[in-house]
Amino acid sequence: MKITYNTTCLLVMGISAATAFAVPPTVYVTWKEVPGPVEGTHYMIHDADPDYPDVELIHESLTWCIWSEDSDNPDWIGDIGVISSPHPENFGVTIENDQGGSGAREVKGIILDPTDAAKYSVINGGQISGDLTGDLFVEESSGESGGSVSLTVDGNVEGDITAGTISSLSIGGNLAGDVNVDDVTGTMSVTGDFQTLGQHYFAADDISGSLSIGGNAYGVMDLAEFTGSLSVTGNVHFEWLRGRGRAGDRLRDSAGRKSERCGDLDHPRL
Repeated sequence: MKITYNTTCLLVMGISAATAFAVPPTVYVTWKEVPGPVEGTHYMIHDADPDYPDVELIHESLTWCIWSEDSDNPDWIGDIGVISSPHPENFGVTIENDQGGSGAREVKGIILDPTDAAKYSVINGGQISGDLTGDLFVEESSGESGGSVSLTVDGNVEGDITAGTISSLSIGGNLAGDVNVDDVTGTMSVTGDFQTLGQHYFAADDISGSLSIGGNAYGVMDLAEFTGSLSVTGNVHFEWLRGRGRAGDRLRDSAGRKSERCGDLDHPRL
């Protein structure tokens, strides 16, 4: 249930240099069901880039657990390429190690997109200690089941976020991609900046929970409703496309004062 690589030594000019090269990460894939999953049958690991092995989930399970270890990195936390599920099944994924710690340092992408529209995927929890450099895609079913995200990313999220609902999403760095969700039912927090300039946007049917941004917020907010709360510590410049204007009364800095720079916020285009 893992992929391992051998350490390589180098013999230079007849002298035993015993020079160790960096060893690619070891990726572990398991679930709570008994017996455990079998590589090649229930999942695949593709190592086209050995430093960022991709994980492809095949068999249905809502208890998949994935993590990476690398002795060359602090705390032995390794990298993962893209985690995907291109099969007609339901998938639930947690990204954490067997001790409950961070499951990966950097992840290239999470694309949980079952090929059957009646199926769904969820992220049950976990932690990425570095950046999520690609997209986060979690599909809900045609019957609107699943599609929820609970995840902590200590670094930046550089790709787009597409999901049914955000139950709990904590981003320790900046958020730079588009966000397209049905609802933020719990807490979504961005410690750094939320910069969705140009054609980028935050689109949702509702934010019934809370969205907090610790840095600056620039971009397009496309909301059908806004029944929750929004707080921004830094400067704010949002263009509202479908917003009902209620957020203008809710936007406050960390001290509870209205932002001095609200852009189009006070005059939403309904």
